[in-house]
Amino acid sequence: MRICDVSLARHHITLIKEFSDTPQMPLDKHRVLQILVNLINNAKQALDAGTNRPLQIVLRLKIVDEGRVRVEIEDNGEGIARDNLSRVFEHGFSTRVDGHGFGLHSCI
Repeated sequence: MRICDVSLARHHITLIKEFSDTPQMPLDKHRVLQILVNLINNAKQALDAGTNRPLQIVLRLKIVDEGRVRVEIEDNGEGIARDNLSRVFEHGFSTRVDGHGFGLHSCI
C-alpha cells in the first residue's frame, strides 16, 4: 500500500486507480506532484461533509493524444458549482470557509 492509500484509508476513503498504459514523458515532477496533492486533498475535503455512502476517490490517467495525457480526479462528495469550475486556479479563490485559495493557484 502506498502512502496516499494509507492516508485515505485512515479516513475511510477508498482510492480507485484507473491507469492506462502511458509512455514516459518529460514532466516537471515537483509541479505534477504539487497539483496531484492539491487535487486529492480537495477531493478528500469534499468528502468531509459526512454521508452514509461509501467514500471514494477515483484517480484516472489516460492518453489524450501523442505527447499529452489527462489526469482526472473524481470524488463522490458534495461537488462544486458549475459557476466555480472556471475559477479553481484563480488566486485566492476557495469554496471553503476556512480556505485560502492558494493551493491550485500556486501550481500554475
